[in-house]
Amino acid sequence: MKKLVSLLLVAVLLCISVSALAYSPEEPITIQYWHTRGSGAQQETMEYQINAFNETVGKEKGIIVEGTYIGGYADIMAKVQLAVASGEQPAVCITGNTRIAILQEDGILEDMLPYAKDSGLDLTNFYPGMINVPYNDETQLYSLPYIKSTPVLYYNKTIADEKGIVVPDHMTMDQLEEICKAAYTVADNGEVEIWGFESVNDFTYYQGAFLWQLGEELWNAEGESPALEGTSMLKVLSDWRRWIDEGWCRPFDSTNASNIMTEMFYQGKLFAFWNSCASMSNIARYSKEAGIELGVTNLPTYVADNPIVPIGGGNITLVGQGNTDEQKQAGWEFINFLMTDEMVAYNAIHSGYLPTTATVANNEEMKAFWEENPIFKVAYDQLPNGIEQSWPYFEYNSEFKTNIQAVVSRLVQEKSIDTAEEAVQAIKEECAHLF
Repeated sequence: MKKLVSLLLVAVLLCISVSALAYSPEEPITIQYWHTRGSGAQQETMEYQINAFNETVGKEKGIIVEGTYIGGYADIMAKVQLAVASGEQPAVCITGNTRIAILQEDGILEDMLPYAKDSGLDLTNFYPGMINVPYNDETQLYSLPYIKSTPVLYYNKTIADEKGIVVPDHMTMDQLEEICKAAYTVADNGEVEIWGFESVNDFTYYQGAFLWQLGEELWNAEGESPALEGTSMLKVLSDWRRWIDEGWCRPFDSTNASNIMTEMFYQGKLFAFWNSCASMSNIARYSKEAGIELGVTNLPTYVADNPIVPIGGGNITLVGQGNTDEQKQAGWEFINFLMTDEMVAYNAIHSGYLPTTATVANNEEMKAFWEENPIFKVAYDQLPNGIEQSWPYFEYNSEFKTNIQAVVSRLVQEKSIDTAEEAVQAIKEECAHLF
């Protein structure tokens, strides 16, 4: 009987061994990686990381990663859902932080906690504000922070120096108004030569931070909207419309708003705007080409002692549904590679996205880069005040955001709504069914 048990044990161990060696340097496995990084510094960084993996860990273990640019966060989520249905899903994909819950609830994502434990990945090395996304806790891990960002204020330092404008390192909203009004320039014929400021319509990322600063989040874990029922939403919308009416703040465009805004900045027709730090490499590159010295400071705050900023961006996820154990293990090897301090530092240095681990602050390349390029450290220094954009989880956050932004367009861009009070009431009516 003991001999039989021994033989069975040997057979089991052989099966495990064969499974573990289903791919090798001699017979490599190819996995698909879908991402959102399709141009400029983002594309270059992504291609470098894929090639670096394939030439090192991939070559050693027999894994080939093929990357494909899919589009934005909404595009990649929809295409992953369709791909799973047709059996053509990737092994790894970038998922927008607010969309992870949707894919998890569809049963598409793999719990990576067992893989992390087997690999010895120290999850405490990630900043809490980054890893605290829906469906991550001490018992499960459905995503890891990868291309994460906080918004910062970009400004034309060349114009600031010419006009004697001093931009503070830790700016309040009152100071934002002061410097942007000082930069605002109108020709004798009434044409605006330099707009003081512009904001695009991404309410849950930028304005959502201001609601937190004022003490009322846009939504809470109980499925309520303290900001909508309180006074902070009214305050933020009132200020934005007032800035437009005063003339120094440019209304966003109805289409292609972000590209038009940054192009006006490169042309010297816009003094300041806030945007994700993820755009910093490209903004710095194009500003230099335009002969503009780029200035970067913190996201302005309504409350000086409560400078909350949102943490947004994409997380890396392992696709479980439809993939074999070998594909999932190979996908994890690639994810684990991206989480090393070397790759975290490279990603931050070459793209503008935030470093996501605590120990990367000790990386010599990272330290040298920050010393030479201090504007890139501004977003990192905001992390102690960061709150994950997708936290707490609210099932209807996407619809809520869409409804708010439609009303904001009518208030700020079209001016078909006359007052912020009317805008708040319109949001309440359009979103009543969500609460």
